[in-house]
Amino acid sequence: MQPNTQPQLADMSVLAGQTSLLSKLEVNDSPFLSCYLDAQSGPGSCRQFIEDKAALIRPHLAGVTRLEFENALNMVYRQLEGAWHPDVKGMAIFARGLAGGRHLTAIQLAVPMRNSLAVYRAPEVLPLIALQDSQPVFMLLLACEGSVQVLKLDLGSVVPHAWPLRVLPHPTEPTAVQPLLSGSGLQRIHRLVSANTGMPLVVAADADSLPALKDCLPLRAASSLLHSLALPAGVDQVAAVDFVRRSVASARTEMRTELAVRLVRSKRVNGPAVTGQVATLEALRAGNAESLVIADGYDTSGMPQWEAKIELPRLACAQGVDVIVADSDELRYLGGVGCLLRQHQERRAMPRPAHFGQLDLVA
Repeated sequence: MQPNTQPQLADMSVLAGQTSLLSKLEVNDSPFLSCYLDAQSGPGSCRQFIEDKAALIRPHLAGVTRLEFENALNMVYRQLEGAWHPDVKGMAIFARGLAGGRHLTAIQLAVPMRNSLAVYRAPEVLPLIALQDSQPVFMLLLACEGSVQVLKLDLGSVVPHAWPLRVLPHPTEPTAVQPLLSGSGLQRIHRLVSANTGMPLVVAADADSLPALKDCLPLRAASSLLHSLALPAGVDQVAAVDFVRRSVASARTEMRTELAVRLVRSKRVNGPAVTGQVATLEALRAGNAESLVIADGYDTSGMPQWEAKIELPRLACAQGVDVIVADSDELRYLGGVGCLLRQHQERRAMPRPAHFGQLDLVA
């Protein structure tokens, strides 16, 4: 029996682990290639994109650095020639040549990535972090096309947790109260949802069925409920899942924008926040950063010797600091990057007396 050598699509846990490992790699002066690809166009188009970018980069490299670049580039090409998962839509490939400490990481994804090729002394992990932030893992309780399903949405993949459960027919009398599922179906939903209480939950159904579907939830699931969404009329399951995914992503975008607004406001009133590359780097190095916020489209191309959009997210990720990519013109105006600071509170067993350190004499 031949072993299964087909590459697997990365789920969120794999992606988070790879991002953490990449952020903690030792760096040196050898060029490190970070390549993100929209794999939907096929291997030929992906290779052509890399070749076009490499042609622009080569004139700026010389000597050993040029040789190490070509070495890493050939590693990327060989990876493209390998096996692809049938459902792959995006790829991330990271390569460094032998002289700098050979490294190769290839990640196949169920979601497309924007084509880019970065050459720097360290891997560029910001697109991986942004992907994790925009594609949260959650459980979906979906009533659609006459059935109820429990699905797990994980980084572009849709994984069913059980066979579809048929819904009961609608009552003939408008005033009749009719549950959505039979008793056995309701128990099955309870077991599936209760077994995954640590995962955010989204409930989606047409407007008429949504209240009854929410009634199917066990009480303990209320704390995990992230959204309840009314589906557009007449959608099938594929369209319903796409609608839910876009709705959740839109809510995440709003949350990131609100965090950027909070950062800018805090900075303007001298609150616990800093903006700009230097101040943000100092806060991260001192361990004072709570969240790193980067403006979407942040460009530091004018600083070839120190790439802030690579160094700052890498340092934050290695420290376990949250990294958020937000669409904020105000943050771009303030330097494109900043961080909210940890609030250090003094800890004392009891407050100091008003005249601490003085001797009060009582006659």
